[in-house]
Amino acid sequence: MKPKNNSLYLEQFLETGKIPVGIVDTHTHMNDVYGTCMCVYEYEETIRRAKEQGLKGIWCSPHSDLFDPLSLNKEIEEMMDKYPDFVRGYYGFNPNYSESYQVEDVLKHAGYIGFKTLPDYYRTPIDDERYQKLFALADDLSLVLLVHTWGYSQYNDVDDMKKIADRYPNIQLIMGHSAPNRLDDSVALAKAKKNVYLDLCDIHRHSGIVAKMVNAVGSEKVLFGTDLPWYDPNYCLGSVLYAAITDEDRDNIFYKNSERITRRIKK
Repeated sequence: MKPKNNSLYLEQFLETGKIPVGIVDTHTHMNDVYGTCMCVYEYEETIRRAKEQGLKGIWCSPHSDLFDPLSLNKEIEEMMDKYPDFVRGYYGFNPNYSESYQVEDVLKHAGYIGFKTLPDYYRTPIDDERYQKLFALADDLSLVLLVHTWGYSQYNDVDDMKKIADRYPNIQLIMGHSAPNRLDDSVALAKAKKNVYLDLCDIHRHSGIVAKMVNAVGSEKVLFGTDLPWYDPNYCLGSVLYAAITDEDRDNIFYKNSERITRRIKK
């Protein structure tokens, strides 16, 4: 059956299970996590399956680097060493243990693209002084900063993201999950600020969300993210393939935006 949206990518996927371009997944995790059960979580197996499903690269922060203060990003560095052409890393930072981190270590491994932090999980507002050295370094080098955003949070609301974007205009700021509880506000912020990006991770499951974002801010500001291994990459892929957008928009979402971001990094 010919797809109604006339996407050549969708046609090919329905015929072969593949699309003709590689995909960069900008929001992934690896390995086990407390409190839940992953069907696949060991990173070697997860990466193998990701490659089979058409991913040509991932930006990753392993669960341990986000929740285990003793990890100190050892797992992501192991992954980047083993898969240097496939894995790029976020340097995980928990401000409650800030004295344990040397944020300059983000410069020591070529695979790092920037930082990731979870203010809601850490119960530490994003404007806490312990973040500021990290932000200053990211601003100097145009690094990526991925911050979980849900909306209506005392720790990292959309308004807090605007403050970061204003104060540190060179940070390439990804609003993780695109603040679904304040989606219209996060879309407006991405439209107003050239250094703010929307993230499809988890929110891609909402009907019509991809077209809504693209129509509002342009496909150049929307990043493909799956939360792998929480979601199968094909789930998010389907939301983009069936969206009422063009294949040129899909190119931006699948890989061109991530390539453009990495080219801006100065380290």
